[in-house]
Amino acid sequence: MGDANLKVGQVIELNDGRIGVIRFIGDTAFAEGLWVGVEFDDPSGKNDGSVQGTRYFDSKPGHGMFLRPMGVARIVEEPKPKAPARPAAARPGAPGAVARRATGSIDQGKGRPSSMVAESSTPRPRMGISHQEARSRLDFSPASKHKRRNGSAPKAYFNDIDGPSISGARTGLAKPGEAPTARTAAARQSLSVAKPRPGASPPSSSRTSASPSAPVAQRSVSAVQKDAEIKELQTKLRVLEEKRAEDREKIATLDRVQEERNKYEQIIQKLQTKIQPLSQENNELKKNLKEAESRLEQVEAIQAEHETILEMATLDREMAEEQTEAYKADLEAVKQRLEELELENEILKDENQELGQEMNPEERTSMGWLQLERENERLREALLRLRDITQESEAELRDQLKSLEEDNQELSGVKEQYDETKTKLLEAEADIEDLRQQLDAALGAEEMIEELTEKNLALNEYIEQLKVSIEELETLKELNDELEVNHVENEKQLQEQIDFKDAIIADLGRRAMQQDETISDQEYTILRFRELVTNLQSDMEDMRASKEISETQAQDLNNRSRAMMDLNRQLQASASSTKMKTIDMELRKLEAQEAAEHLSIVQLFLPEAFHSERESVLALLRFKRIGFKASLVHNFVKDKVSGDAPINDEDIFEACDVLDKLTWISAMCDRFVTAISTCSLDQFARFEGTLYELEPVERALNGHIDGLKRDELKEKQVAEELHRSIAVMSHLAETHLGDGLEGYANDIVMRTLLMQSHLETTAAALMLVKGEVQTRIPSQGEDEYDGVDRFISKTEEIIAQSRSAKVIVGKALRTLQELKARSLTLQNDTLNSFEECQDASDDLAHYVRKMGENVFQLLHEDTRTEPFTISEVRSAMFKASEEVFSVSESEMYATFAARLRKLSEDLTELVNITSDLELTVEFEKHPAPWVLRSKELQDSKIVSVDTEEEVRRLKEEVHARSMQIKLQEQKHEEAAVKIELLESRTRDSSKKAQRITELEKKIEENKNREKQLAEALETQVRDLAALETEKEKWKTQAEQAKAIEAAMGGEGRRDSGGEKTVATKREIDALKTDIQYLEAANRFLRQSNRREHIGKVAASTSWLRTTLVPPSKVAASAADGAAQNAEAMPRRRLAALQEITNLPTVSKLVNLKDTGDSEEETGADTAGENIRPKNSKLRWRPMKSTPQWQLSEQELRRAEAWEALWGGKGMGGLYDDGGMDTPWSVSTGAVGIVR
Repeated sequence: MGDANLKVGQVIELNDGRIGVIRFIGDTAFAEGLWVGVEFDDPSGKNDGSVQGTRYFDSKPGHGMFLRPMGVARIVEEPKPKAPARPAAARPGAPGAVARRATGSIDQGKGRPSSMVAESSTPRPRMGISHQEARSRLDFSPASKHKRRNGSAPKAYFNDIDGPSISGARTGLAKPGEAPTARTAAARQSLSVAKPRPGASPPSSSRTSASPSAPVAQRSVSAVQKDAEIKELQTKLRVLEEKRAEDREKIATLDRVQEERNKYEQIIQKLQTKIQPLSQENNELKKNLKEAESRLEQVEAIQAEHETILEMATLDREMAEEQTEAYKADLEAVKQRLEELELENEILKDENQELGQEMNPEERTSMGWLQLERENERLREALLRLRDITQESEAELRDQLKSLEEDNQELSGVKEQYDETKTKLLEAEADIEDLRQQLDAALGAEEMIEELTEKNLALNEYIEQLKVSIEELETLKELNDELEVNHVENEKQLQEQIDFKDAIIADLGRRAMQQDETISDQEYTILRFRELVTNLQSDMEDMRASKEISETQAQDLNNRSRAMMDLNRQLQASASSTKMKTIDMELRKLEAQEAAEHLSIVQLFLPEAFHSERESVLALLRFKRIGFKASLVHNFVKDKVSGDAPINDEDIFEACDVLDKLTWISAMCDRFVTAISTCSLDQFARFEGTLYELEPVERALNGHIDGLKRDELKEKQVAEELHRSIAVMSHLAETHLGDGLEGYANDIVMRTLLMQSHLETTAAALMLVKGEVQTRIPSQGEDEYDGVDRFISKTEEIIAQSRSAKVIVGKALRTLQELKARSLTLQNDTLNSFEECQDASDDLAHYVRKMGENVFQLLHEDTRTEPFTISEVRSAMFKASEEVFSVSESEMYATFAARLRKLSEDLTELVNITSDLELTVEFEKHPAPWVLRSKELQDSKIVSVDTEEEVRRLKEEVHARSMQIKLQEQKHEEAAVKIELLESRTRDSSKKAQRITELEKKIEENKNREKQLAEALETQVRDLAALETEKEKWKTQAEQAKAIEAAMGGEGRRDSGGEKTVATKREIDALKTDIQYLEAANRFLRQSNRREHIGKVAASTSWLRTTLVPPSKVAASAADGAAQNAEAMPRRRLAALQEITNLPTVSKLVNLKDTGDSEEETGADTAGENIRPKNSKLRWRPMKSTPQWQLSEQELRRAEAWEALWGGKGMGGLYDDGGMDTPWSVSTGAVGIVR
């Protein structure tokens, strides 16, 4: 939008669509350039018309904002012109006044209804015209405003209205003293339309038609024209009202469509919420089924493993038994052999005795006797060996028996584990069978079919919705991919532009430096030329003034005039070239400003990664700026030190120290720039803190540059400030610079630069001292002259040595820079050589500065009138040597020359070291961190081919699944038809099958009942036999007691014995009753324990009893089941009552003799037939034969009977309801226990 089109009071539209009123246009104090102050109706602004304490316009807080003219999209409405003052004699009922009131009311409040203007209208025709006009304005101004805000073009509606007829009608009704242009402007503002057509009637004609001096014929013609215009306006008004009605209908239709869309979205959300639990339940059921299958597989694997272990144990046991039998057979054979040998031994002993008795000594000495003795000895030895062998074999057999017994015990433990595992396997199989039955029942139920049908229909609808949503998501994905591609391309383009602009900025900076240098040179040249021209002009004036001039002088004058003209031409040429360079500099400044502004705009489009590392980038730029500024100050100070002008400043030798420190700062900045350019991303992020720590260093350098501009640079003060800057940068170097090979390469390059600077400042300081001595000390004698000459020659010799050492350092520096460019550096053990050379050069530079200061102070004494001598200069030099080197000298430059020669030798050796490639090592040069960051961003934005292939494959899979779903839908429809046919056919068969199953159940119940009665009869027969046995036992005891009483005799004793017997029976009866009560209490405690155990087991295995159908269907089936249970409850209670009455007859006696807890060696069972061995506790028995199993089985049967009778309440439930543990309640479920 042009600046000339904007005016205060205009209603404008911004680029973001907001509407506001212009309140201020002009320059501001907070920023340069033209600014526009805008006021909004809503608090979407940024201020209240004031910025930084300066108020430019008045507004509410948050309603004002300043922007550039480029931010204005278009002008919505022109400012309202000020209406002229109405005359005081105007009548209230005049047509012009009425029209003005109507117009004013419309302009003040556009939202008022038309009836507010209609109330003030009169029956006169002109008033009717104004009334219609006002009503049309009231009807159309809101609509036009609304459409204009929405961005549509409402000009088609109002071009017909804003024609000649409207302007003519309004001007015709105007008062003579009222300007028609103001009224047309007000009408244009009230209708919010564009400019009027060129064919509008001029104001002069309307003014003449409205004047009272016009003829009657003109009035009649104007009245006819007005009537025609009124009709035309009415027709246009009707057309616009029809269009307005159509717009209202469209808006109402749009509202209905919006409501329907919202309603459908709510329906979709509800369906999604309903589908989620179903899918979760299905996933949980699948998960449970998989877990059950996995458990079954684990149990089968465990069973197979146990079977293999059992088979191996059985084989080992059989082999051990075979070995035991073999060892036993061997033992029997050995025993038989031993018995035979013992028998033979006894026979031999007997024969020996017989022979010993009957033989005489002569016969004993014979050969036969000797042979027998030898044979006896051999037999004795054989018997001893046989005894040893037998003992060893018996020990071995005992050890083998012990090992076999241990194996047998281990096998018994394995067998018990096998039995336990087998029982667990049987329980798991039973659970799995129950699950399978439940699954089969759930799959085969009719309710499941109906539910699946409903679910199928719901899923079909959901699939259709998902198809639509998939299509929408695919469209969104395509759009997103396109946007992503565009974004990546834009980012690449912006990055390229940033790089290009950075290069331009760097080039412009370099050119600006060159241009600054050139300008300074040209200014110096112009100044010299001006001085020369001034001198020549004065010479020409003198020459012209002289009357006596010779031809030679005239020729000289002509030559000088010609030279002056040449210099003038050169001056004009340099001035023109300076002008051209100035123009180029201004253009380059403009380009630099544009590049900087473009960079600030481009930075707004960069990702968050740039802003997170922005301070590190700024730190890098600050290091470069500090290095450049240090080099700039170094060059100017160097020019001052090396100039030919005489020394007038006492701080000239401090300038040498400043040069060394500036060289140190510049070299350290280069080290930091190199380290930042090759560091990793993490290290690059850690450099952000150096930005703020370097701020005082840059501020100090800026102050030094300002001092150079004003020619007010104080070298001593600069040296002190540079010392503080060096301390700051040394701390940063210790914190951030690493100790790697690349860091070592930068370190030795920096040290070499410092050595070069020290030698250079040394030579410059010696030159200054030599020149000062030559100037200040005149030659007054042969000896004195010889002393000055020796001083000068010695000084020149030292200067030549310093410059030769500088040449050597320069060679070493070039070699090190070449090695660094090739990613090579010296080994770390060469650091000591560099440090020694650097310290030596630093000492030499310090000595020369100190000597120069002493000589300068000597030769510039203000109060001295005597001439200076070379001996005083020599004394000043000796004093400096004592202060710096701590050595007393008798000859000039003695210590300095020796140290300089030593430094030259060390530098020569250092050059040899740097030239030896065998002493170098290679280091890795890493890419810049911003390059790594850009690669990361590019890699994160690239869409891989694998992802696209995966998307394509998923689309194909979705298409295939949709086809499968359609096929499944067709199959489901066919199956539904078949199911209906089968249902109609199987209704009768289902009833018959139900009847058959009921009869089969009854038959099975009768069979079970018969079996239980038979078992109860057998139990009672055994109990009866046991009671008969006990009865006979008591009879025998009674008869024995009677026989004892009869033997003892006496009537009184019999009476007392009978009383004791009766008392004993009573005590026995009481004890039995107590035992029954204790047994009942024990049973009650066991039942409560069992209920708690059952509850825990049920809680841990609750997943086995979860239904496979949805909760709604479960509730429905539960309701149906409850009704059926209510009908069958009386029948089941009757059966349960019969079961309870038969419990005493069915209950079996539990034998506690086989528990293995008895300490007796043998014992008889209830019938007295079986004899139990002492170690029966280790004997294997089935679990079902144990008393615990039998007792728990009978208690479980009794509890189930009570639960069937009382509908879920067992014995514990009856007790909890207030029932007492009466003898009747205990005896109904009593279990017989025999000890």
